[in-house]
Amino acid sequence: MPVAGTSIYNPFGDGAPENDDHVGRTVDGDTSTAWKTVTYRGSAAFGNLKPGVGIVYDLGSEHSLGGVTLTTDTPGATVEVRTGSSPDGNLDSFAVAASATLTGTDQLTFAAPVSSRYVLVWFTGLVSADGGFMADLSEVTVSAAG
Repeated sequence: MPVAGTSIYNPFGDGAPENDDHVGRTVDGDTSTAWKTVTYRGSAAFGNLKPGVGIVYDLGSEHSLGGVTLTTDTPGATVEVRTGSSPDGNLDSFAVAASATLTGTDQLTFAAPVSSRYVLVWFTGLVSADGGFMADLSEVTVSAAG
């Protein structure tokens, strides 16, 4: 399913960028490019600074969704896939449709079809890397229900 737009979702952040200009790499069809979180120190729980960070995918209009496929170069990171009606609502306004510990390429199927325009891939846990903790996404594909 085509994605009309991507944006960082960081409501608990301090206003500093989270590699915002790289989010489009997650839907460019090239697994050799990726968006990465910044590196956090001290804890895989975002340095104990916030509960997570994510990317909102705008599908352009509401669709019946069946799941997503996520590709990462940081196996072990944990995510929730959430859906919502607004790209900038509070975290609780995005319902959890699936969750996983990423292994590389993971197909996450929703328990039931979800009608939504916005899909949020919300990272809840990072992995050890480069003297700290981070995660990445190299490709995201949203699948229609059915």
